[in-house]
Amino acid sequence: MKVGIVMATTDLKEAIMNRKSVRKYEKKMLTLDDQAFIVNKINALNKNDMGIKMSLVFQSDEDVFTGILGSYGKITNAPAYIVLIGNKLAPHIESHIGYNGEQLVLECLSQGMSSCWVAGTFSSSKVSKQVTLEKNEKIYAIIAIGYEAKGEVDTMKKLSKGTKKPLDELWYKVPSTIPSVFKEPLELARLAPSAMNMQPWRFEVNENELSIHFASGILSKKAVIYSKALDCGIALCHLVIGLELSGVPFSIDFKDDCFVTIRLA
Repeated sequence: MKVGIVMATTDLKEAIMNRKSVRKYEKKMLTLDDQAFIVNKINALNKNDMGIKMSLVFQSDEDVFTGILGSYGKITNAPAYIVLIGNKLAPHIESHIGYNGEQLVLECLSQGMSSCWVAGTFSSSKVSKQVTLEKNEKIYAIIAIGYEAKGEVDTMKKLSKGTKKPLDELWYKVPSTIPSVFKEPLELARLAPSAMNMQPWRFEVNENELSIHFASGILSKKAVIYSKALDCGIALCHLVIGLELSGVPFSIDFKDDCFVTIRLA
């Protein structure tokens, strides 16, 4: 299945290395150039035949952002947000939402904008009034977008203790060696954002193949509303950027016994 990024650049790699979730924004609208940039990227991504539809909404109603984020660093002054809509009947839709949404996030970051993923902890009733939903469509997430306020403190880092697991703790099966072509892509995937910083992905590698598995034993959806598939789609986006920059051809297959398997050509 083709999910590759059209043009992975070193700017996107740098964006991965520097990105963070921003919750406090300057009280200013997006510039006309940045608005046009986002709309053009959305239009391009919406052409992918994956059942995804994105929309840019200019909305200052902070009550859109609710739940856990409201308790641990409420999103304030975001001048706009991106709505990620998917066809519930499309295969692997949550994964594609995460994959394509993160691509847009990184593109925006490379242009000097800031953002924050919000999945499950937003007012779907208020957001749904700003977009048109067709039959079988659902709002899976929104992404706050704007310019980071000076002195912004990432309070969610306090909640997650500000750390991401090292690669040694993210194996599905510990490999005897890691092929050099996979080393940087794995590090980029490790840095991917996830709900509550839980990193719900586990890696398995051999000489010509890399698989991503869903992690087990993480808080249930009853405890925290989030999607492992969406988060793993974000990590896959980071990994694919690393692989595309390496210049090595590869293919991606969604699997029943794991999340995805990537094979080198």
